[in-house]
Formats: sequence, C-alpha cells, structure tokens
Amino acid sequence: MDAVQAFIEQVGHLAVAIGSLAEGETVLLNAGFAAHLGHLSLPAVIGVASVAGFAGDRMLFAIGATRFSPARFVPANAAGALVRTVAGTLAGQAFGRAFTAFSSKRATANSRRSSSSPSSARERSR
Repeated sequence: MDAVQAFIEQVGHLAVAIGSLAEGETVLLNAGFAAHLGHLSLPAVIGVASVAGFAGDRMLFAIGATRFSPARFVPANAAGALVRTVAGTLAGQAFGRAFTAFSSKRATANSRRSSSSPSSARERSR
C-alpha cells in the first residue's frame, strides 16, 4: 500500500491534468477521494483540473470552431470548467468521507460482534 500511496502522491496531479484534458469526470472523483485520504492537495487538484479542463476544451473548440465565436465561448467554457471541476472533486471527497464513515462503522460492528460471541463470553468468565 505504501508504494501505491507514494505513486499517487508523486504523479497524482499530473494524472489529474492529463485526465482532465480529456473530460475526466472519473479522474476528478478519484482525485477528490485521494485528496480526502490526504494523498493529494484538494486546492491543487481543483486548480490543476480547472486549468487542464479549460485547455482541453479550448483545443477541442479550436478543432471544431464553427458554431460559437471565441468571445462567447471562452468565458462560458472557463465557468463550465470551474463548476465541473469543483463539483466532481467535491463529490469524490464526499465519497471519501462516506466511505471512511462506513468503513469505521463496519469495523466497530464487527468488533462488537466478535466480543459478544459465545467463545468470547466463556473467555471473559474464566
């Protein structure tokens, strides 16, 4: 697990940038989860993903610019990239909180079950 954590911490923001260039909502959810776990910085994830998402949209617009003028497209695209990035990243972080809460409740329930089993009661009575 330490190797995976080190890998995420080393290349995580680069992976967010590359994934966000290609409309990476899944990348944002995973990056938000990694930020919740403390492997990545949440503000850095939001910043990198916003810039990369905007850049990716600009590249796609340049390829197919026929319906909108850049003057109309650029501000709307920047706002959309920011909203999508914040929403996706915070959703991943919320998933991380829920996952952590569920995992800890489950561990507590399992520990209660094992301490209330008949074999444990016999051991306590000795």
